[in-house]
Amino acid sequence: MNNLYGGSQAEALPISDFKWHEDPQKFMDPNFIKKLTPDDPVGHWLECDIDFKKRLHRKRAFNCYPPLPETKVITYKMLSPKAKKLLIDKVGKSAAKNYKSKKLISTLENKRKYKIHYLNLQQAMKFGCKLKKVHKVLSFKQKKFSKNFLNFMTERRKNSRTKLEERLCKGKSLFCSRLCNLLIILFCNYYF
Repeated sequence: MNNLYGGSQAEALPISDFKWHEDPQKFMDPNFIKKLTPDDPVGHWLECDIDFKKRLHRKRAFNCYPPLPETKVITYKMLSPKAKKLLIDKVGKSAAKNYKSKKLISTLENKRKYKIHYLNLQQAMKFGCKLKKVHKVLSFKQKKFSKNFLNFMTERRKNSRTKLEERLCKGKSLFCSRLCNLLIILFCNYYF
């Protein structure tokens, strides 16, 4: 698919029956996690502890793009010497010492109470990450309810002859397009 945003919306999305799983420990079994598929009628979000084995630190792919990003508050002490120098040059030494900034970062640190979708957990486990503990599991019904619509819009966009047709078929957001359709229906019912 040549439509990454639409492609992600065409996957199974949560639709109903959100509930905490009664037995989160059954997710500790790696075979159970491996058997879950993207097309399962029930999906899961897990809160768990994940460890990176030391050998993964040497993996070339992990050096460039470590999996499992997280939001952290970065302080002056956590910065590299080069970053410290750049910060001091920009804001001054006294202001730099009080530096704090919330960032989305990827590190090879072990994750504690990390929230993760079951498919991302499968991928991390394939890479060699170790699931240490499952705290909670949120289960929900899921469905690929927008796949046909998004594939249709992607095909129309590919076959469009003008820039206007292409933009109309882009469908940046399923929510936005559904909201627009709803507004059109309400407008037509009210005024006509």
